[in-house]
Amino acid sequence: MSMTAKATDRTLYVEVGDGAMMSLPLNDWLWQLRYQRPERDRGPTICDDRMIAAGVLESYLYLVEECTKDEAWRRIKAMRAALQEHRLDQQHPHKEE
Repeated sequence: MSMTAKATDRTLYVEVGDGAMMSLPLNDWLWQLRYQRPERDRGPTICDDRMIAAGVLESYLYLVEECTKDEAWRRIKAMRAALQEHRLDQQHPHKEE
């Protein structure tokens, strides 16, 4: 399955076909979002966290509410493959020339 995926430090954006993109959280972002102390000043990353959470929830809701079962499975498989490839790349980074 050929797909395009773009990673930021906390999010993986996966092209799932027909120009659609879906997002997955990366690294320890879920832990940070759940357990971060709100009184700790994190500056502009609070807005970033909200945008990441909104994107992930939007992807999830689209799978649950708007896709057919076959389309949802196809997109989930594409996202899983992209996430596995991203994790392998993180373990064995390619040397940039």
